[in-house]
Amino acid sequence: MPEPIPFPDSPRPIHSRMSFLDLVYGTLFHPIKTFRQLSAPNAHSGVLVSAIICVVLTCVVDTVVEQILSQGPVTPLSYLIPLKIIVGLIKWLWMAGMLAAAAHVFSGKSHYETFLKLSGLALLPELFLSPVILIVQSLQFGSWATFSTIFLGLVAFMLWIWSSLLFVLALMETYSMSVGRAFLCLLIPVMLLISLFGGSLEAIADFIRLCVQAS
Repeated sequence: MPEPIPFPDSPRPIHSRMSFLDLVYGTLFHPIKTFRQLSAPNAHSGVLVSAIICVVLTCVVDTVVEQILSQGPVTPLSYLIPLKIIVGLIKWLWMAGMLAAAAHVFSGKSHYETFLKLSGLALLPELFLSPVILIVQSLQFGSWATFSTIFLGLVAFMLWIWSSLLFVLALMETYSMSVGRAFLCLLIPVMLLISLFGGSLEAIADFIRLCVQAS
């Protein structure tokens, strides 16, 4: 009986069988292993689609909850949802670009597409904030209102920390960075915004001072 002819091993995409729910579960509960697989050179290209779905889903849930809790006139969701999705995608691309640029300065590597995938998944914790707000707001009565406000603040802070840690992990796995440099990359865009906002305040103050003097 002739022996089978051996074929050379061909590289196959890692996690090619991972579904969207597998990526969500892995990101939330096994982020180190999941991000390490997704940052591999032969990672499955469909991850970018999953990242886009995460961003779009977060925008849709936030919009629906805002409309449910709105006290004023209700704007049609057919108008609000596309607008929120466009704004959300632009914010995601801008934020990922800023962090990738900062990471490039420290590491000398350029892996924007890979980081873009991981950053979209890193936004997953924000998906839980709006449903929690909806549940807590529906239970507000009497003395519960003060407690619910404190509770929502703590939940928002915890989800922000969770998402920030996922961003740090995404930077570490994509650019092979240390924890300290990844945290620094995460702080650079925030510091830049604060400096720009502070400069704007100074300009407004100077303008008001000139107007007062002229009057």
